[in-house]
Amino acid sequence: MFSSAWSERRPHNFGATARIYKTVQMFPTSIFYAIEKIDHEQKRRQNVGVADCALAEEIGKLWSRRVTLAQDSPTSGHPMNQAVTQLFLLVLLWLLPAVSLGQETQSSASKVRLGPTTKLDLINADIKWVKYHGRHALHVVPLTGHEHAVEEDMLAVLSESDFEDGTIEVDVAGSRWQGYSTVEDDHGFKGFIGVSFRVQDKKGETFFVRPINARLDNQLFGNRSTQYESIPDFSWKRLREESPEVYESYVDLQSGAWTKLRIEVSGMKARMYVNGAAQPCLIVNDLKHGYGHGKVALWAHVSTDGYSPILKVELAP
Repeated sequence: MFSSAWSERRPHNFGATARIYKTVQMFPTSIFYAIEKIDHEQKRRQNVGVADCALAEEIGKLWSRRVTLAQDSPTSGHPMNQAVTQLFLLVLLWLLPAVSLGQETQSSASKVRLGPTTKLDLINADIKWVKYHGRHALHVVPLTGHEHAVEEDMLAVLSESDFEDGTIEVDVAGSRWQGYSTVEDDHGFKGFIGVSFRVQDKKGETFFVRPINARLDNQLFGNRSTQYESIPDFSWKRLREESPEVYESYVDLQSGAWTKLRIEVSGMKARMYVNGAAQPCLIVNDLKHGYGHGKVALWAHVSTDGYSPILKVELAP
């Protein structure tokens, strides 16, 4: 009666079993929706085999048969209808090992780490693995011939990441490349470095720091040590002009020194914490691209001598 996919058993996740069984008891008509969500989540994590996909398709066929029988019965309490519903519940419980698989593989798939073997897509950048301040780190450098560009962002995009909500942790060190302006005003270059997330093609959300600003003897520019921007429509310049002091803030930083950044993202909100602080130094409650998902990238301005030894991404459950 069933395909061979049913023979591939997985360890159960009893928490998932209880939640889904309760949902089924309360809302029988939502069974197929639950299965569809399971199938979608497995595919999204890219950890689903052909057998598991066939499993969901088999359930879909059973559900169609249940609906047909229910329509043919004179009342919703018809014995045949009840029997098919009970059978379907048993089949769903058989499916739960596949749910377990999705949750178990999520723990590994949802944790992406930067390392020498990490697959990266580079935008306006080249990379080298070097020793910097005692750590093996990724060095992001401009493309040949672009060493003195002024309007370019460099990105090292984690090719296998798919981030919607969750936490991004990264250690960075940023300072100014030699040859760039050292003036303290907006025309100076301050070692911009940080993280972009929900990156799709040429758009994404970015949180970054300006380490040089933090130690200037100038309160105005000190208050611009952190920054949020949303490319391409909401550059930091536009945000500063339209909403002064809302998308930037002060935090103590040191140029060229290791700095820990932690960005927590949920829906349209994001918070950045620096160097293990318990409270965020920058809060954004209206991410300009709204809800969405995309890749995660190490981000640096072309004028920045930037390094990162570690970048961890954990998806929200």
